Amino acid sequence: RVVLVVKAGSSGREGPDCGSELARMHPFGPRGWGPHDGESGPGLLSQVNGRVAGACGCLRAHPVWPSPVVASSCVRIWKVRASSRRAMATVAMLLPRLAPGQRVRAASVALTVTFVSTLIHLYSVGYMSHDPGYWRFFAYLNLFMFSMLTLVLADNFLLMFVGWEGVGLCSYLLIGYYLDRKEAGDAAKKAFITNRVGDWGFVLGIMLVFFLTSAAGNASISFFDHPGTHVTSAFNVLGSMPVEAFGWKTIFAGGLTSLAVLLFIGAAGKSAQIPLYVWLPDAMAGPTPVSALIHAATMVTAGVYMIGRNALLFEHAPVTMVIVAVIGAATALFAG
Repeated sequence: RVVLVVKAGSSGREGPDCGSELARMHPFGPRGWGPHDGESGPGLLSQVNGRVAGACGCLRAHPVWPSPVVASSCVRIWKVRASSRRAMATVAMLLPRLAPGQRVRAASVALTVTFVSTLIHLYSVGYMSHDPGYWRFFAYLNLFMFSMLTLVLADNFLLMFVGWEGVGLCSYLLIGYYLDRKEAGDAAKKAFITNRVGDWGFVLGIMLVFFLTSAAGNASISFFDHPGTHVTSAFNVLGSMPVEAFGWKTIFAGGLTSLAVLLFIGAAGKSAQIPLYVWLPDAMAGPTPVSALIHAATMVTAGVYMIGRNALLFEHAPVTMVIVAVIGAATALFAG
């Protein structure tokens, strides 16, 4: 259990019952960090943001660097200072340095992912409370969120691919969460193998980005310019190339159209587009919160985000934009 002790104004006095009052004010109550009374575990990590945020919201106080005042074997008392400006500065230091155009896009997706996942985490606390694998479930769920945010906030293709693969691994672990059900294991293997087909296209696309930028004299897989390290944005290099002509032969020519097609193959696997949608119906074998988090809110939007991030490349490949429109419309009409 965590007890919050807040300074009462400038007098320096501390209210001894402030922590218990905050706990009673919060909807979760003073208990319930884990599925059983008196226990703690991954539920603490999943709920601490909501509980502390709720308490700080009531007091208009934001923790900056918590300093322990009194500690025992089971209780830690923390001071919380009302310094919202310092808290915002700390958060700003943790955010990646994004270009203005990408900052809005990445921030909007990151906020959507974290907001939806927070609701799903809160729902999962009660839904999975009597499951013997409660701790394992929350470990997978939080690893999924780490991978998804890595994907969204990455500033180069390689780091995006790390988050991309992490999301795929976590989807395999969560879909196959029920180890005693054969259908869950089969669904997890189908999702894993199908997504590896899409990832094959993504990997080749990253290689082609490096090859094309190298041929142009500025080898790069970065999304942004880094003047201090003499790294040029791959988008600046590829964006300076002329728009390719509309022709189906350009798909295999090894240019921007080939690059955009390969990236779209990766997006089709992750977002369950025709023909790589076969894993999605069977993926409902996992727990209900997994279906909400992966199949409705975050993972299936990763492909959409990746295409949006590389919109400049698709604008230079008109054939690929036609392919995206046709496959997207066909999936919406027939795959459902």
